[in-house]
Amino acid sequence: ISRFFHLHVVKKTHAAFQKLIDTMQSPDALIMARQSKALVTMPEILHEFYHMLLTNHSELCDFFQNSDMDHLAHHFLGMLQMIGQAGVRLRDKLAMLSELSHKHRMAMIPVEAYTKMSTVLLMTLRAHLEVPESVGSLWYFAFMSTASVLSAPMAAEERLFADAEEFFVQLAKEEGWSTSRLDARLSQIRTEIGICGTYRHIAEEICFG
Repeated sequence: ISRFFHLHVVKKTHAAFQKLIDTMQSPDALIMARQSKALVTMPEILHEFYHMLLTNHSELCDFFQNSDMDHLAHHFLGMLQMIGQAGVRLRDKLAMLSELSHKHRMAMIPVEAYTKMSTVLLMTLRAHLEVPESVGSLWYFAFMSTASVLSAPMAAEERLFADAEEFFVQLAKEEGWSTSRLDARLSQIRTEIGICGTYRHIAEEICFG
């Protein structure tokens, strides 16, 4: 597990945020930093964000159904402040990002969810703050750069499962597996990837491969 997170979180964290550092040196970045500080006095914006997100994207409800809304709001506020002030002490945030990445991985938040979150985030911010187009673009860039780190473990697992699914569909076709057997094996593999970050072939599958 530690090797998995080093490869798919830590290394990508450094690369993504070096690019973010280079981008966050502009007048718009200063506006964004002030806005992130202002969010501390506007807790209602965070509840509004989650309400809009889950109303517009009900398919995400399963990932938040056991979460406390106040805890989620506090979590997201911290993330927004970190994003908004990314150019200030960015390297101090790497450990926090790795921890958040692990939490998002444990919640099994899919990669495509982050694009939906970014759209709702900008809608919510613009309802409460003056967000010029250039600043909005910077918020989007900073959020998606952060999301690329947070979603890295799930992205790696999704790619691994997609490759496994392609292999097993071909195996099932050539070996005459029933649909139920294929579904059961894919379900087992998804579970194993979720626990270990990888999966193992049995002898029959190795011979086929």
